[in-house]
Amino acid sequence: MIFSNSGAFWGLLFLLVPLIVHFFDFRRAKRIYFSNVFFLQSVATDSIPKNRLKEILLLITRCLALFFLVFVFIGPILIDDSDLRTDNELVIIDNSFSLADDCDGEPCLERIKRILQSYGEGTGRIELFHSGLQRPKSSFDSEELMTLLAVTEYEKSEFQINEFVKEERQLTILSDFQQPLVDLLHSDAFDSTRLLLLPVSRLSEANLMIDTAYLANRFSLGDQRKSLMVSIFNSGDRAFTNALVRLLNGNQHVSSLAIDINPEQTVLVELEFDMTDNSAFELRVEDSTYELDNRFYLTIPPSKKLKVCVIGGEANRNIDAIFTNEDYFDFSLFTERTVDFDKVLNADLVLFHSFDRLPGWADLSRLKGSVIIIPSAKIDLANYSNFMNSKLQLSTDSVMRELRLDGLRHPFFEGIFDKLDARTSMPETRVLYRTSDVNEELLGGSVPFLQRLTRDGKSIYFFGGPLASDYSSLQNHALFLPVMYRIAEQSVGADRPLYTRLSDKPVNLPVQLGSRNVQLNGMGAEFVSEIYPNQSSVSLILPNDLNSPGHYYLLADEDTLDVLALNIAREESLINWNDANALREVFQNRPYTRVLETESLDELQVGLREMKDGKPIWKYALLLALMFLVAEIAIHRWLK
Repeated sequence: MIFSNSGAFWGLLFLLVPLIVHFFDFRRAKRIYFSNVFFLQSVATDSIPKNRLKEILLLITRCLALFFLVFVFIGPILIDDSDLRTDNELVIIDNSFSLADDCDGEPCLERIKRILQSYGEGTGRIELFHSGLQRPKSSFDSEELMTLLAVTEYEKSEFQINEFVKEERQLTILSDFQQPLVDLLHSDAFDSTRLLLLPVSRLSEANLMIDTAYLANRFSLGDQRKSLMVSIFNSGDRAFTNALVRLLNGNQHVSSLAIDINPEQTVLVELEFDMTDNSAFELRVEDSTYELDNRFYLTIPPSKKLKVCVIGGEANRNIDAIFTNEDYFDFSLFTERTVDFDKVLNADLVLFHSFDRLPGWADLSRLKGSVIIIPSAKIDLANYSNFMNSKLQLSTDSVMRELRLDGLRHPFFEGIFDKLDARTSMPETRVLYRTSDVNEELLGGSVPFLQRLTRDGKSIYFFGGPLASDYSSLQNHALFLPVMYRIAEQSVGADRPLYTRLSDKPVNLPVQLGSRNVQLNGMGAEFVSEIYPNQSSVSLILPNDLNSPGHYYLLADEDTLDVLALNIAREESLINWNDANALREVFQNRPYTRVLETESLDELQVGLREMKDGKPIWKYALLLALMFLVAEIAIHRWLK
């Protein structure tokens, strides 16, 4: 406790007045004559104890009334050791994307600006730390605040406040206090740090957010449409009915779907579309509660040609001609002596056929993509087993058998056939070889004919016999082409993601720059980024002032090298903010952490003033003084 007028302590000398009055009786005795004083003497003796109690109570009430009256002029101020200190204070403003939401009918950032303007009046030195600009401010000018306070993208867990904890500063934080930030502040690193938390409560209690999006078929053939899988999450506590999900290519609508989704539920939807030359796509979600993340940007490049290498021990017209369509395949045909190792090792799909013994250079660990193996009629079992890392053995099946029709119901063949007719004829095959371990059977009769093995993250498609007339009719059947094309489709390696988060650092792009000047353009602005070239790609560090989601174009001179689809961080879409009551509960055991309401600016100013200057309690002293005066009157009245 401190006192605003210490000189008024001299007023306590007035406490001597009631003491002097009590101990010294300055009234003169007045003599009255009576004829008989016997009864008066008895009355006086009975009244002495009662008068003494009354005089003591009057003395106490007078002294206390006078004491608290003097205390009013002393100006007592109650100071808490956990309250603010303005001499070493840092104000941290959360200007992440979640603060673009509404707070009590106005944008949250606008509310923060008004809070700051009120907060800055009459305070000591205050530094305003802005994550985008990272420079201190010592005054609050409304025009500067309008410029500085714009939403930007950064992780709340990277609030860069650990540096200030080392300096034992006091931190004042204005935020919606989403859970990652609360978890950070609740860590042991902030146990002894003075924290003033000013929560800006958001109104949204429901939100549809796009969690992720990916292509179900990265490689498409013929008239096959692209299939985009979209994961949508309801992060609020309200269900959505017939919420529309739309896919646009530029400004052109290409696909849509209505969904029903419950609170805390994830729904996976499929949107089919035809590819165009424009690779910039956009997903839109119908959600009026929190509109900032209703647009989700994607980059879907046209299907690239699949690199296929066919290596034959002997010529086989049916096999050699299967991947010759130049619209879909970058096809190379080799014999054992004419192999281009650079092409083979980097191919998406390598097919070995008609070898008695696989080439000595063939090593699964050196190959990039998937492998198809079609054996000859007489193979070296040990050689094949070593390559496949699976023990091969001869089959006891010696006759041609028709493949089972129900095998085409395997998920591998999904989307190839409209319907399966029981009268459909199936090709006949003879199985010469089979693996000893259990693998995934794709085609077969009484024994597997086409199996898929997975080794070191790669797929091996193994046929149990040669594709020659004496052992199989599959190569001449209508089923052969779709089976081989489906293997090719399944062999496409993992492409780059369709989108990037603004918080991702760095962003890797599969482009080569050479010595050209590079810039990043998009959303009506140009940006200079840090670029680190690698052998076949570049690492791009997004600049701090790039804070708007959208499509951005990497330009080198006049050429467009790549397109980036940038979106806000997933955490910014979650409805997991904490209001003042929730924060008080979380930090109830932290003596140096205080939480103030921000709904009323007048009440906030009063609270801030009391925390910085202390809480005046002279009103309570005046009230006590009046109470003791009333008590004195009551004693006079009731103790006669």
